[in-house]
This record gives sequence, C-alpha cells and structure tokens, in this order.
Amino acid sequence: MTYTELSLGIVIGIFLSLVVDVAREIIVREYNTIKDNSLRIRSVREDLKAYIKSLCVIWENYKISESMHREFRRDMEHQVREIIDFCTASAKDLDGALVEELRKVCSKFIALIETTSEIDDGAWFEEVKGDGDELCEEFERIVKEKF
Repeated sequence: MTYTELSLGIVIGIFLSLVVDVAREIIVREYNTIKDNSLRIRSVREDLKAYIKSLCVIWENYKISESMHREFRRDMEHQVREIIDFCTASAKDLDGALVEELRKVCSKFIALIETTSEIDDGAWFEEVKGDGDELCEEFERIVKEKF
C-alpha cells in the first residue's frame, strides 16, 4: 500500500509540475503579447504626434521666414499626406475617433493648400495664413487631448 501511495504521489507531482509549467508558459506568452502590442501602439502614437508637430512647426517657420520657399505648398501637401498615410496604415492601432478627426483636419488642410492655385506661394500664404493657423491649432488641440 505504501508503494502505491508513493507512486501515486510521484505521478500526481509530475502531473502538477507539467500543468504548472504549461500554465506559466501560457501566461508569460500572453503577457509578452500584450506588452508588445502596448509598446507598438505607444510607438505609433508617438510617431503620429511627431508628424503632426512637424507639420505645425513647418507652418510656423514659414510665418517668420523672410522669403517663401519655392515649393512650400508642395512641401505642406506632402507633410499632410504623410499624416494621412500613417493614420491609414496604423488605423488598427489607433482609436477610430482619433483617425477620423485627424482625417477631417488633414482634408481641410489639403483643401486650403489647393485654394487659389494660380497665385504664387507667397501671396497664397498671406491669403490663407489665418486659416492655416486655425488648422494648426486644431491639430495641437487633438494632440493635447488625445495623446
């Protein structure tokens, strides 16, 4: 009887050891997956924030610049489209409301860039400076509230 109990105890011990090892492996794997997702999302949000801040810095720099860069509108459009592309590519890692809000502001910026395309960039900038400032303020509000 003692050998049977001892054998049963050893079998139960081995079984419990296996169960604990498997459970630990599953928990560690899930933890690492959640941690990796969290880090990826944080990185995406930081990159998006950097794109937005860069756009607003470019806008502010042109406001204080002595001469208008020849390809200013093209540069601004490129920067806005980078934000749109990044939002689209990272949509699964971002809040849907945030993506929608950013797309609306980007669309307004694109529309602003495309207004009065027949005049030179310097005259155009003076004409739309106030609207661009409002859009940058809208971007900054989004960054402040959502990031």
